[in-house]
Amino acid sequence: MLPDTQALIDNLPVTVGWLRKLLEAKFGHEVQLLEVAPLSGVLGMMSALRRVRLHWNATNNTNNNELPETVIIKMPSSSQAIQNLSSATGSDDMAAYTEKIQRIMHNNEVGAYTWLSSVSPSPIPHPQIYAAHNLATPTPIIVMEELEGNLEVLQHGFDEAQLFEITETLARFHAHCLADGSWKEAEFEPMEFGKMSTFGDMIKQLADGLRKGKPGFWECLDPLFEHTDILENYQLGLMERDSPHQILAHGDLWCPQIIWADDGRTIRGILDWQIAHPGSMMEDISRVLATCTKTELRRRLQPKLFDRYYEVLKEECEKNNVTPGFGRDFLDSEFKRMLPYTLPQTLFACGIWANSNVLKRSDADDDARVSEIFARTRAFFEDANKVLGWGMNSN
Repeated sequence: MLPDTQALIDNLPVTVGWLRKLLEAKFGHEVQLLEVAPLSGVLGMMSALRRVRLHWNATNNTNNNELPETVIIKMPSSSQAIQNLSSATGSDDMAAYTEKIQRIMHNNEVGAYTWLSSVSPSPIPHPQIYAAHNLATPTPIIVMEELEGNLEVLQHGFDEAQLFEITETLARFHAHCLADGSWKEAEFEPMEFGKMSTFGDMIKQLADGLRKGKPGFWECLDPLFEHTDILENYQLGLMERDSPHQILAHGDLWCPQIIWADDGRTIRGILDWQIAHPGSMMEDISRVLATCTKTELRRRLQPKLFDRYYEVLKEECEKNNVTPGFGRDFLDSEFKRMLPYTLPQTLFACGIWANSNVLKRSDADDDARVSEIFARTRAFFEDANKVLGWGMNSN
């Protein structure tokens, strides 16, 4: 049993005693905290995550299935982000940048989980939330259920059935957002990367790092910088609140954020809503296609996925006596409009993953993981350049 005075995470202001009292109030039984341990294999770019093992002092007639054996705690911490960004960009001046956005990310996730937990039935699968406190409180922490399930391996990417499941899940969620505007009452502060010169510099540094690491391979990146301004591109993703097509975008949807049931076909929960914001209905599906789908499968399925998305969105809207307000062709034009926003996000992911334990784990598969993500990223850029009419010299 851990002492009440022990900090749950070193140098962060929440104790064992605080969490014990929270859980006892939530579940109505005495509990002991047996262990607090880091989550293995979790990147945790802007947060410190821990698994807390519990022992309940419950009576024999208690349904123990209702009492969790573990909970996950999540608190803002930028140390890992500083390390990964410094490695990817070659800059030692990342501390001020990461601390600047850490507050926004934690508070946005608190806002997202608070709203999602208030809606019944939930419009999208997510873990049960036991507490969600923002940085204005003495205990800035999220305490949540540990979902049992599986993660898809990034190198392998999502398969066809999973892509359709993701597409249908997003379509149902977006239909709910169109029908029920209560999500707009939650406080989501835009990241406003477009106002941070550091962000534009960092994207360029990431591109330079990739080019130096593999000369001649990354010519596909050049048109992005020749035809657009990186900071202005980011504004494409920040839709006005009065837009009829605006929904709550997850903002960072990729393999580790989706927990699958044992069948590998059913989504049990979507995690990490730190970059949630009012955005485009094409943002999250574009990110999944760009970063988590093998090239051949993306090229073959994208039109079919958009078709299915529109079918489900329209059906769900009709159930709620609303209309999407657009036809199927809108999805193609919106995907194209968002590409200058999607591309820097894809570049950012590729550069960071290649310099962190997402891809680099000091094992025999490091090169295979990096090669697959590099090839996937380059192909997405090449296809986007064609869609946008940006000329380039291909290898």
